[in-house]
Amino acid sequence: MRKFGMVPCNFWQDPGIGDQDTDCKLLALYLLTNRHSNIIYLYYLPIAYIVADTGLTTEVVQQHITHLQTIGFCKYEHASNYIWLPEPMRFSLGDALKPGDNRIEAIRKIVSTLSRVELVDQFVKEFGDAYGLNNKPAPVGACKFPSKQGEGKGEGETTRIKSNKQTTKKRRVKSNLEPRGGVA
Repeated sequence: MRKFGMVPCNFWQDPGIGDQDTDCKLLALYLLTNRHSNIIYLYYLPIAYIVADTGLTTEVVQQHITHLQTIGFCKYEHASNYIWLPEPMRFSLGDALKPGDNRIEAIRKIVSTLSRVELVDQFVKEFGDAYGLNNKPAPVGACKFPSKQGEGKGEGETTRIKSNKQTTKKRRVKSNLEPRGGVA
């Protein structure tokens, strides 16, 4: 869960939102800043949550979600209760992230926790390359060894190397078993 949500200053001048009634503006602000959102603005959000948090009726929420979808502000998948705000996401993250950007790992974590629904697949298809999801490097502490021809999958195997921390911990355990300064 994010600690804050970003609202662009031009939010109020956006022709699709600025010209709408107060309920539609409230809903749009809620979608940008609610406690269920994340940095990719793709998250599980049943209509009942919106109704409970905003005080709007189900009918009003559904009407304004339909409008917000029409103007391209969001995409809502009623079957799965997932919502995605692609333009706010692009405003926040940019069109692409550079390799090594810490947000890449955060996005990978978020995507790994989401259900496999159409909106998640669409996000990965459209932004996977730009946000480093399709070219995941080997984990830190891993080495690739070429496999022998005809063995495995042909691209090599990944073998994890124990970190110094794990080795140190094992040594401590062994030393605790030894008698300390005296006769056993």
